[in-house]
Amino acid sequence: MSRHRAGRPAPSDSARRHFARGLDLARRNRLEEAAGAFAAAAACDDRHGAVFNNLGSALYMLGRLDEAADAWRRALALTPDDPGIHLNLANVLRRRGDLAAAVEALERAIALGEDRPEVRNNLGRALHKLGRREDAAAVFRAAVAADPTNAGAAHWLAALTGETPAAPPAAFVTGVFDALAPGFDRHLTEDLGYATPRHLRALLDRLRPAAERPPGRLLDLGCGTGLSGAAFADAAAHLTGVDLSAPMLSRAREKGVYDALYQGDLVEFLAGGTGVWDLFVAADTLCYIGDLAPVFAAVQRRAAAGAWFLLSVERARRAPPGGYRLRPTGRYAHGRDYLAALAEHHGLRVAAMETAPLRKERGAWVEGLLAALCVEGKTEKDGAGKSPR
Repeated sequence: MSRHRAGRPAPSDSARRHFARGLDLARRNRLEEAAGAFAAAAACDDRHGAVFNNLGSALYMLGRLDEAADAWRRALALTPDDPGIHLNLANVLRRRGDLAAAVEALERAIALGEDRPEVRNNLGRALHKLGRREDAAAVFRAAVAADPTNAGAAHWLAALTGETPAAPPAAFVTGVFDALAPGFDRHLTEDLGYATPRHLRALLDRLRPAAERPPGRLLDLGCGTGLSGAAFADAAAHLTGVDLSAPMLSRAREKGVYDALYQGDLVEFLAGGTGVWDLFVAADTLCYIGDLAPVFAAVQRRAAAGAWFLLSVERARRAPPGGYRLRPTGRYAHGRDYLAALAEHHGLRVAAMETAPLRKERGAWVEGLLAALCVEGKTEKDGAGKSPR
């Protein structure tokens, strides 16, 4: 006889079979089938929160956020004191923009014992997005005091108090994008109107028509789920992507447009090899780095003669001290003069630099800069006979 909590009915045999099959399918990442199996288990016996909790998880991973929220609410109706389910619901509510409800769910999860650093960080971020900056700063300040290694809390506290570190901790960036990976493409392109890779591709085609551009090697810096790879798939003979987030890389791999994918910091990746590339793309990547000098230097070292470096940054309308500043959003803004000075210092000719809307944030467009830089000061011999990594 199967064991179950006192006072709760044992699940029916058919529900147990469907549930076990769902767990097996989820472990093998067959999420559509797993969701179907969990739904079948619920149809057989709707008295068990674990069934709806796992159904919510599968739906969330599939990007079906409304259905995931409904499943987790059903789970909480059956097991209201489960902190993990409150946390799951909070995560999907944050993704859907229902921040007030997300704060309530996070506070409930914390009160029930789900008090890990990332939970506190999520609470602080939700409060910040609600405009409750002082409350958010208090949460982050307490989180750093409790755990000085909490990179996310330290970064957000800096953003809210006007500090500008040269770069955020890698753990912060990784955590952000690991959490965003499910449903990332749809949210970014449909909800936020993001089209930067296409704009950068159009910029390249305008400056250097395809007929004048021989096939070469492309490196996608911060490739994420591969939106730039898809936009540039026919612009190079070999595509490589590098990103900090394993879940993002997993989704990039599914697109089938890259010849090679690597997990790691982009500057460290460039420093660790000897090959060269003909085209570098950094779309919506450099806003997560303040001091861009190491990036420009690394690109220049690994660039073939005549290579192109296409990038986007969030625009700082007023030139900040040092050329960049950390915004309250947790991302960096860079000045036009700063980019131009970096390019000149590292032997990169500015072929174009123009303003463009990058994505929507709270209903308003984030203004950015798109730049196309051409590598100068190298001869064809510098890049001859070499291959990436």
